[in-house]
Amino acid sequence: MTADYPTNARKRSLDRDESEQPWCLIESEPDIFTDLCSTYGAKDVAVEQVYDLDGLSPKTLGLIFAHEHDSSEPIPPSWTQPDKDHDLVFFCCQVVSNICATLALLAVLFNVDQLTDIGDHLRELKAILREVDPVLRGTAIGNDTLLRKAHNSFAGPQAKAAANPKRRKPSPKKRGRKPKQELQEETIYHYISYVHIGGYLWELDGMNRVPVKHAACTQETWLDVARPLLRAKMENGAEDVCMLAVVPAPWTEEGNPEVVAIDNLERSIDKKLRELDPNQESTTVVAIPPIRYNANPDAALNERIKLSTINTLLQAKAELAAQRQTLVFDATDALKQREKSKLENTRRKHDFTKFNQMLITKLYEKGLHKEVFKLKK
Repeated sequence: MTADYPTNARKRSLDRDESEQPWCLIESEPDIFTDLCSTYGAKDVAVEQVYDLDGLSPKTLGLIFAHEHDSSEPIPPSWTQPDKDHDLVFFCCQVVSNICATLALLAVLFNVDQLTDIGDHLRELKAILREVDPVLRGTAIGNDTLLRKAHNSFAGPQAKAAANPKRRKPSPKKRGRKPKQELQEETIYHYISYVHIGGYLWELDGMNRVPVKHAACTQETWLDVARPLLRAKMENGAEDVCMLAVVPAPWTEEGNPEVVAIDNLERSIDKKLRELDPNQESTTVVAIPPIRYNANPDAALNERIKLSTINTLLQAKAELAAQRQTLVFDATDALKQREKSKLENTRRKHDFTKFNQMLITKLYEKGLHKEVFKLKK
């Protein structure tokens, strides 16, 4: 009886096959993107599914919009022309197939390196490619072994086979044999990134020649500018879409869910204060003058309601600030959830093909296949 261990030559062959494997399609799962960030060196960053654009954290670093790509749709001329602000953006063109998921993630990370640590590998790669054009950047990223191996580790057997099909002679048809049923093709997503850079909202789509500058904004207001744009994209025929947010990881103090909840509430309060009084800058409760009976009744009442509402909101904001001071950071729950995500990613990476083949074989041997698969006569 011999042990079924790979020989050293076999190991070298496996390593060589893995390093030469083309880029493959991967799932658009947040946990996968979070694991990729960690592998690249951005360990304080996480990727979350977005179900409500109004619920985005104010500390969101970038957004990734995934949709079924229509290659026949023409690119608007304005999206291919140079702009003096393009140098503000580290933009890469997609020159390699199946890379768009990683390219969209990198588009965010490369451009938020002033806000979070993206790791030595990405930092050095950005420094090396700083002076080259977007096409060469895309080529260099496509040839980066660490990025490709991390990306492909989440590709299933079918995706790997599709990316690197083996040349086989077609088998001769035999009488009485039914043709094999073709597998239904999965939806192929295309990924586009949105970030705030240099006072503008930018759209980074590797299929374009240049980044697209949408509107002026600040780090505090860019999400407000992005929301109507993304809602319009969802309404314009994009039925099967996925929205991801790149955020500070919940196991860091900045990404603590309690801190994020306070930030969201403070943001809502500030928005309401601006609606009531655009010139309102004070953070202290304002004095409410006595109501005058000889004034216009409606105007006097509306002014009293406005000032009372402003004071109530300012008091609520002060209470939130006090609560923030008393928060005790505890990453235990977030780290436990992270370990569960890692375990799920390990399952995703495993190839269950041989296990499934053996299971089906044993079911047939035991005569249990008809009951399990409910085969019809």
